[in-house]
Amino acid sequence: MSIYSVIKDNDLTEVAEVGDYDWNWSITGIYFQRSSGRFFAYSDGGCSCYSYGEDANSLSDLDEVTRAKAIELLKEQRGGTGMSDDDVQREIAKVRDFR
Repeated sequence: MSIYSVIKDNDLTEVAEVGDYDWNWSITGIYFQRSSGRFFAYSDGGCSCYSYGEDANSLSDLDEVTRAKAIELLKEQRGGTGMSDDDVQREIAKVRDFR
């Protein structure tokens, strides 16, 4: 499976993603499940021979998080990314303002 199968099988919506998208990558994604009203986070990293979310097989591979924790995780992930501060702030705003 993959993170994309988990998203589809569990009716998750991708809310935000912060990461370093180089050959040696690290990504944190935030997802929301409308049926339960819960946020989930998934963080992964690797090299160019591996893809984000390859090891995600079920919802239990994601961490249930509060909105505040989701924002904190994106801020922590920002430290190692090549993303601009503006891009990271836009992703954080997506979580903060998500309805």
